[in-house]
Amino acid sequence: MSSGDGRVPTGFEIDGETAWRNVIASKGGHWSVADGDAAAYPLTANARLAAGLALARVTPKFQLRASDVFFCVGSCFARNVEEHLMYRGIRVDSRLIAFSDSATRPNAFVNKFTPGSILNELRWSLAGEAYPRDSIVEDDGAFRDLQLAPWASALPLDDALERRRMVQRYFARIRHADVVVVTLGLVETWYDTQASVALNAAPSYWMSRRFPGRFRLVVTDYAANLAAVNAIVELVTRHAAAAVRIVLTVSPVPMTQTFTADDVIVANTYSKSTLRAVASDAARDHAHVQYYPAYDTIAVSNRSLAYNGADNLHVTDAAVSAVTSHFLETYGVDAVRAHPEFNELEYLFANPDVRAAVLARQFASGYEHWLVHGRNEGRPLRADGDRSPLDVLIG
Repeated sequence: MSSGDGRVPTGFEIDGETAWRNVIASKGGHWSVADGDAAAYPLTANARLAAGLALARVTPKFQLRASDVFFCVGSCFARNVEEHLMYRGIRVDSRLIAFSDSATRPNAFVNKFTPGSILNELRWSLAGEAYPRDSIVEDDGAFRDLQLAPWASALPLDDALERRRMVQRYFARIRHADVVVVTLGLVETWYDTQASVALNAAPSYWMSRRFPGRFRLVVTDYAANLAAVNAIVELVTRHAAAAVRIVLTVSPVPMTQTFTADDVIVANTYSKSTLRAVASDAARDHAHVQYYPAYDTIAVSNRSLAYNGADNLHVTDAAVSAVTSHFLETYGVDAVRAHPEFNELEYLFANPDVRAAVLARQFASGYEHWLVHGRNEGRPLRADGDRSPLDVLIG
């Protein structure tokens, strides 16, 4: 096929007759249909959007099993997916870590926001590369690990290094995973020129002033992110279980702020569009890697159903539940959410002593406590009164 100047356009190709057969046979390939085509209408995007939550159709490359061991890596949406897999009796090894001063989910400090920061953790935990100690930065007399989520506290140096070792042992669990779900979040990446490493969290304003020239923001482009995701796929394939399957996703949670001069809506669109293209292209040539369109489903669906009204940022629990069920059904797993009335954050918010027990690693989750003790004790599933802190965290 010529582009008019004798050059063939680049990209993945489909034979012309096959392309038309795809259109004819498609069960989800039409946005709308002509009036009167009642049989075809329910499968259109228009019909699914009218229903509220437009679950995107996926032709699976592989099958999953309810007995598979999952590991989810990424930002808060990865934590959402973990919880909903847990509710369905799936073993999720990325759930099992807690840090005593966590103000959000017990494992939220291992949230990873950019492909570069995910790749870092895999290089240190799987490939045996040395962690750059300079990446732990002094902050008002304590030390902050900028590879962790921004709410992870600064600690005395020895404690910060011990937490770093704990985090690396945590990511090393990928070696035993049958399924690795990678959720890509942002392209705005902070870079530490002294440690020569991409960061997960932004240095504070005062840190940037105290160490002039050390930190800089890189709005990473398609090529840089594709290289990082390809490297992630290669490392997981080499070090995880022999028949590992990798699911690439993009977080539907928008960026909370942009460090560029753009409107945050514009910056977020660039970020998600770049990562969405990268995820598909990185998966295309691998039989054991597939892009699952959680982002596509949530982003186009009725916002009042898909996003929490308190911040228009976090995804509702109901939407995560629907997407997780669709994901498992797509890949052949029949796993029902046995207790749809239960929500992990609601329960921890309503029972501070249980939250403390989870942080102390006496229980793997609030859900485990509820199944073993909470139901029989008549524990409340949700707190009364002001829910504003929870509204920001839920979903």
